[in-house]
Amino acid sequence: MIRSILCTSFLTVSCLAAPLPEIPQIRNYIPPKAKVATDSPAVESLRSRLQELRPRAEAIDLDRPGAIDTFGLFEAVDFTVREGRFYDEKRLALMERDVLGAFEKRLQELDSPGENEFSWRREPGIQWRAFRSRVDDSIQPFGVYFPEAYDSAKPLRVMVWLHGRGDTLSKAAFYAAWLRSRKEFMGKGRELAQTLIVYPYGRMSNGFKFAGSTDVYEVLDIVERDYPVDRESMILSGFSMGGAGVWHMGAHQQDRFIGFHPGAGFVAPKGQQKSSFRWQKRLDTMFEIAPYAENFFDANLMAYIGSKDRNQMARTIMGAAFQEFDRELPLIVGEGAGHTYTPQAAAQLASWMRDLYVRGKESPLRVVWKTPWLQFGKKDWVEITGLAQQGRFGRIEADWTSPELLRVQTDGITSFRLTLPDQRKSFSELRIEVDGQQLNRAQGDREDSKEITISRQAAGWKVGELGAAKQRKRPGLQGPIDDAFSSRFLFVPPSEPEPYAKAERWLKFEYQGALQRWRNLMQGEVRMKEAGQIDEQDISSSHLILWGSPDSNPMIRKIAEQLPVKWEGERFTMRGERYSRETHIPILIFPNPLNPETYVVLNSGHTFRQEHDRSNSFQYPRLPDWAVIGLERLPDGNLPGHIESAGFFDEFWK
Repeated sequence: MIRSILCTSFLTVSCLAAPLPEIPQIRNYIPPKAKVATDSPAVESLRSRLQELRPRAEAIDLDRPGAIDTFGLFEAVDFTVREGRFYDEKRLALMERDVLGAFEKRLQELDSPGENEFSWRREPGIQWRAFRSRVDDSIQPFGVYFPEAYDSAKPLRVMVWLHGRGDTLSKAAFYAAWLRSRKEFMGKGRELAQTLIVYPYGRMSNGFKFAGSTDVYEVLDIVERDYPVDRESMILSGFSMGGAGVWHMGAHQQDRFIGFHPGAGFVAPKGQQKSSFRWQKRLDTMFEIAPYAENFFDANLMAYIGSKDRNQMARTIMGAAFQEFDRELPLIVGEGAGHTYTPQAAAQLASWMRDLYVRGKESPLRVVWKTPWLQFGKKDWVEITGLAQQGRFGRIEADWTSPELLRVQTDGITSFRLTLPDQRKSFSELRIEVDGQQLNRAQGDREDSKEITISRQAAGWKVGELGAAKQRKRPGLQGPIDDAFSSRFLFVPPSEPEPYAKAERWLKFEYQGALQRWRNLMQGEVRMKEAGQIDEQDISSSHLILWGSPDSNPMIRKIAEQLPVKWEGERFTMRGERYSRETHIPILIFPNPLNPETYVVLNSGHTFRQEHDRSNSFQYPRLPDWAVIGLERLPDGNLPGHIESAGFFDEFWK
C-alpha cells in the first residue's frame, strides 16, 4: 500500500512503465577525432612532463603581474592533453619543447625579485600571452608581434589579425605552430613601421562570434594597458574565417578601429534557405552582412579576394550591395590566386594601411548607422537605444548641417542617444530636428550637458527616456537566447529530478551536452553553482542559466511568478497556450527578476548545434527569445526536439 501511494504521488511513469531508452549521442565535428594514439610515445612524454610541472603551475598566484601569461602556457598544453586533441606528433613535440620550455623560463622570471617588466612584453618579435576571460574565467591565449625597430618616443599603431579556421587548432597548437609561422600579407605586415600586430585566438573556430568576439575586445583592453599604443590607430584585419570575423565585427561595432580589411570570408549565414521557421529570417540578420553595407561607407574598408578563390561570396554579394547605392566595393583582387594573397596584393594592402595610419581617426560630423539589434547600436557619437522590433533593421542618419543645427532622420527607431563630438561644446544652445520635427530647446539634465536621449513619445519626439515601462529591451538586454553567452554567465543545474520522465531525460541530456559543447567549441569550462550557493555577487555580475522547472530547481521556483511561463501541476502555459510537462519543455531568455540588468535563460545553451559546426558560416542563432520544445522528437545535431512554437518577445518583453 505504501509503495502504491509513493508511485502515485511521485514519478508515476517510472513505476508503471519500463525505463526510457537513452537519447543517442550526437556526432561532434569539433574537435575532430584524434589522429595520434593516446599511448603513443609523444603523448606519453608530454603527459609525463605536465605531471612533473604541475605542482609548480598550481602554486602560481594568478593575481600577480605576469602570472596569467605564465600559467597560460601550462594550461594550454594541459587542456590539449585532457581533451585528447592529438593530431600531429611534431606539434606535440613542439608543445613539450617550446611551450612548456617557455613556461619554465617564465617561472624563473616570475620569481625574480624586483621584476617590474617581463621579457615577453618588451622583446621584439612574436610573444605568447594569455588572459583570464570575463565570460567564463577560462585562460585564453593571444599573441603579439612587437616591432623590431621601435621608436619609444612615438606610440605604437595596432593591427589586429583574425586567423582562419582550424578545427585542430587547440590552444597549445596556437602557441606551438600557428604563431610561429605568421607572415601576414606575404610578410608585408611586419614592414608596417611602429606597428604592434595582435593575434586573438577567439575560441578557435566560431568565426569570432559571441565569446570569440568578446575575447577580441578583451585582448585590446590588455594591449592598451600594457603597451604604448595609439588608441586612435587600430586596424581590424583577417583572412578566410578571420575575414568573415572582420566583416561581421565591422558591421556591428566600429568605434575601436580606424579601418577594416576582410580577406575573403563569408558574408551571409549558410543554410538559412533550408529553414521553414518564420522567425529564422530575423535571426539571420545578425550575420547577413549585405544589409549593413551603408555602415561601411565611411569606415575605411579594403576587402581582398583571390581571382580564383572558390568562395567569391564577399566579392559578389557585397559588390552588389554597394552598387545599390551607386558605390564601388573597395577591393583588391589577387590575380591568379586562390585562397591566398599574391605578393602584389600584399604590397597594396600594406600601402593602404600605411596611408590610413598617417590619416588617423576623425570624429565625423555625419553618422549613418543601421542595425536590427540593440547590442550593436553605437556608432561614434550616435547610439540607437530603442527599436520598434528586434531583428528588424532600424536606421539613423545624424548630420550637423551647421554648428547650430543637427538634423536627424530615423526609420524603425524608438529612441537614440547623442554624445557631442569633440567639435561641439554643449547641447544647451543647439537646435535639433528629428524627422522634420523641431525639438524644444535640446538639453540634458544640465545646461552644459554633453549627452542627451531623444525618444518617440505619443506626441512625437521629445528629449528624455522612453516612457516609464518597468522593463523594456535596451542595449545589452534585448535577446535572443544566444546573447547571454557573449558575456559572463553561470549555469545553475536542477537540485532534484524532474517529476516527468521524458522531461528528466531531456534535461539531463541537454544539460550535459551544453557543458561538453562549451568545452568543445569555446575552449573553456562552464561556470556552475548549485541553486543554494548563488549569492548576491552572482546575481549582480552574471546571467543565470537555469535548468529544470520550479519542481527541480529552487532558483526557478524563487522567480517563477515573475517569468512569462507559468507552471500549474502537470502543465505549463506559454504565450496563452497550455502544454503537458511530460512531453514539452520551455526555453527562453528574459530579464532576471532579481537583477533586471542581467538575463535569466531557461534550459538552453547556444542554440546552434553540432551539425552547424561543419562550417562556421552555419554557426548563428537558431532559436529566438522563447520556444516550446516537443519531446516526442529526440534531440539531434540540428534541433533540441520538435519546435512546437517559438518567437520573439516585443520591446516590452511581452
